[in-house]
Amino acid sequence: MAFQIIRDDITKVTAVAFAISMHLNLDETKDFLSRAGYALSPSSKFDLIVRFFSGSMGGLESDTIGFMGANIDAVEVAGRFGVAEDRAVTYECDNVGTTLNFSVMNKLVGAVRKCKSKDGMSACLDEGAFLDEIREDYEKRHK
Repeated sequence: MAFQIIRDDITKVTAVAFAISMHLNLDETKDFLSRAGYALSPSSKFDLIVRFFSGSMGGLESDTIGFMGANIDAVEVAGRFGVAEDRAVTYECDNVGTTLNFSVMNKLVGAVRKCKSKDGMSACLDEGAFLDEIREDYEKRHK
């Protein structure tokens, strides 16, 4: 896939968001980022997560990831990207909600890193019910 035009002032996070929205694999993501003047670093947690979710395990399906969103209908937005409803959650965007979000994400990434295959990862995510804690917190505060 060729990427001809990328603005000079694009941020790395925006470039990654474009790569995700285009469902690029890892090699395509690296190419896209390099054309925007960025690279994935093995010492950056953000970059490691991008590598993982860009298919470092042989190409992940979009329904094998989680989608967390604040101040949006996360299920509806995630659906636009092909993410399954049970893998999407809206969280409360305050200190408690954001802290909980990062805590759950830490557990989720830790569990996923132990998986050796895409099928194993899907099973791990299905068994873990990682997003339930965030759903419960959000629902409790929006009764």
